[in-house]
Amino acid sequence: MNAKHFALTTATALFSLPLLLMNMTATGATPSPQAQQLEATGSAAPADTRLPDYYPASFQNKGAIQGVEGSDTLIVNGVRYRLSPNVRIHTLDTESAPRQTLAAGLEIAFALGAIDQRGRTITEIWVLPAGTIPPH
Repeated sequence: MNAKHFALTTATALFSLPLLLMNMTATGATPSPQAQQLEATGSAAPADTRLPDYYPASFQNKGAIQGVEGSDTLIVNGVRYRLSPNVRIHTLDTESAPRQTLAAGLEIAFALGAIDQRGRTITEIWVLPAGTIPPH
């Protein structure tokens, strides 16, 4: 899916959701908690999901890990990234986690360092609660 198609699909979904919820309310149907949360916050993650204090208020990048290659490469949303030798990994349970924590299917936020001859390098990772990133 290219960026233009993604933007159009996202805009259509965000425009259509309030209309769907209004229609459901008018007919007596109750929207699911996930639909209500998505309309209120733009995220399907549960409202009571609080991130730890060591997580930033916003993130530079988000995505789902699609693959782990060796101990220094991740594939996130179809893009290959190198892990910095000093990458810092944070989970909901601990401020400093080992690289072995990273696995396909995890939803993450991440910060990038400078692009060099080896490509894009991730310098910091925050593991996000499941359901934080809407499916494509």
